[in-house]
Amino acid sequence: LAGKTVVVYFSASWCPPCRKQTAMMVPFYRDHVAGGKAALEVVFVSADRDRAQFEGYLGEMPWLAVDYDDPRREKILAMYKVKGIPKLMVFAKDGRLVAENAAGVPWTRQLLQSWMQHK
Repeated sequence: LAGKTVVVYFSASWCPPCRKQTAMMVPFYRDHVAGGKAALEVVFVSADRDRAQFEGYLGEMPWLAVDYDDPRREKILAMYKVKGIPKLMVFAKDGRLVAENAAGVPWTRQLLQSWMQHK
């Protein structure tokens, strides 16, 4: 993830707004990010209730994820005080927070560029 803008995506399979967010993000990611098309990466951090839910939902996503059983997953949820989902935190290449919560914002090339060029 070094040298990339990182979107940390907090979501869960049982959450209807999360499902809507994921459905909006997937085609954009495939068209504009996947395969190194942009210096951006999405990392899914699950708020699912069990591993089966996590695995089923992850199967719909083309990006990275923190494994459900990784103890860092719960630590990340706590560290960023995730109280509601979906939540998308955007971090610049240098690690600075660019957007506290970009959930619900339509993804466009202009938005992607603004995140990647944030100074």
